[in-house]
Amino acid sequence: MFPVVVLVNGTGVYGSKYKALFEHLASWGFLVLGNEDPSTCSGNSADAVLAYLLEENERADSIFYQKVDRNNIGISGHSQGGIGVFNAVTVNAPFPLNRCKKCTPSWTFQK
Repeated sequence: MFPVVVLVNGTGVYGSKYKALFEHLASWGFLVLGNEDPSTCSGNSADAVLAYLLEENERADSIFYQKVDRNNIGISGHSQGGIGVFNAVTVNAPFPLNRCKKCTPSWTFQK
């Protein structure tokens, strides 16, 4: 089973632009999700991509079948994606990220 990180992109910076970050996290054993949504602030696309992965986790013919550690799902966002993080875990009650046991925003402060 693998932990999951959902990365919510910033304005004008699609998920494909974060390739190095995705690969780095994957090298540590994470399943890393992102997308090409130009308007991530709602959190809807983050919820949708995670919902897709969780569906694939249950589908016997999927490469993700029973590979997702549902107790270790995190989310992080850049710029507009930061707003999307908060909306995904607070506002979007019927969506998957709101129901995660351990979904809490991570914070990085620099002096």
